[in-house]
Amino acid sequence: MARLWAASIGMLLLLGCAHQSAFRVDEVSEGQSVAVRMTSGDRVEGTVARVETDAVVVTDEAGKNWRARRDAIDSITGPKPVRDSRGRIISEKEIASRRGSKNKWTFAISGGLLSMGSAFFVSSMATRVGDENNRDAIVIGGTAGGTVLGAFLFSRIGARKDRQNAIDVLRAERGSGTRDEILEEREKTESLQQQIEELKKQIQ
Repeated sequence: MARLWAASIGMLLLLGCAHQSAFRVDEVSEGQSVAVRMTSGDRVEGTVARVETDAVVVTDEAGKNWRARRDAIDSITGPKPVRDSRGRIISEKEIASRRGSKNKWTFAISGGLLSMGSAFFVSSMATRVGDENNRDAIVIGGTAGGTVLGAFLFSRIGARKDRQNAIDVLRAERGSGTRDEILEEREKTESLQQQIEELKKQIQ
């Protein structure tokens, strides 16, 4: 049971940073969502407004522009930029405006129900080697924890699907995707299905 929890926690950490990438100053583009950390320790998050010869200008959520000199930038991180068929960046703000939560909640409920039975079984098995006086606490705690964990893991998968659906809608509005983009989206869908199956196996 300890191994199951350890593996689950590791997966949570992986999912939590899965969409973050590191970029060099010359790799960022206008419209890209970034978090810039300065050598002074200051940090600003927002959208790249301009890329200048000696600086990057970032607009934060309040609409204020911050000019970060290249020689004072320690690191730049953020989600991998999403582009349309013409190579233009689709901002995270646009994606968020079109992103629903249908898949997130569907996956969360389904994953929670699936995990409940598995967690109950694992917890019941664990009581055989534990203190008889703590059996109820182990079963209840283990089942509740496994159910919540399963619901969370599956909700993250559903949320990623909701995000991809929003991207597909925005790309369609901006024009039909190229053949390579269509194939890429198909590969992403297949990869998502494989991840779901792997999660099911680990929870069971």
